[in-house]
Amino acid sequence: MAESFEEKVKQLLDDKVFDVFAVSGLEDFKGVYPCIPPDLLDPYTKAISIGIHLDDAILDEIKDHPTNDYEALYNAVNARLDEATAAIVTEITTVLGYKALAIPATREPDPERMMGSISHKAIARHAGIGFIGKSGLIVHPSFGPRLRLATVITDLPLEENSPAMRACGTCTACIDACPAGAIHDIEPEAGTADWEYSVDLEKCCTKLIEFRETFGIGHSICGICVKVCPWGK
Repeated sequence: MAESFEEKVKQLLDDKVFDVFAVSGLEDFKGVYPCIPPDLLDPYTKAISIGIHLDDAILDEIKDHPTNDYEALYNAVNARLDEATAAIVTEITTVLGYKALAIPATREPDPERMMGSISHKAIARHAGIGFIGKSGLIVHPSFGPRLRLATVITDLPLEENSPAMRACGTCTACIDACPAGAIHDIEPEAGTADWEYSVDLEKCCTKLIEFRETFGIGHSICGICVKVCPWGK
């Protein structure tokens, strides 16, 4: 059954609905990684991570604050991701007869910790899409952090990918560029919540609120650490 699903995914990739796709098991997450609600993962065994590469030209326009073009791109890509995860859920539940739930690209039930129902970044890292950098972002080997992510959790018996093992090393590009001074020179470990130790969330959130109020940006976005990462260039 999973083969027909994988064929469907390959078609979605060929159609450029999304750019990256990988699968993680969930056993290492249950009871360890923070979820909202805490029993979110109980019915599921796998997580599907998908990502869309952000437009390089728009990111390269960013200087010391987010732009309106970046906000528009952010909204458009999130909508595409949510459409893609909805299509995946429909395929799994209606055609294959398994359980599946889409976790939206951007939804923060815990805005103070900038936390969604589950960490898309943690799932993507565990699925081998990239490593979590000092910025707390997933870093893809080709796209760097210039990705938006979404997740589908399911009990469909899919083959799992291996976690990515790369690292930032001595690079401090995001640390030097962060307008909030929120990024510490700490290499996150493999765990989902470890990135919180590398980023001062209070400083980051304060700067995002400032951007929102000063430049009329409708979302808590910045994009500066995304732009400067050498992996994305």
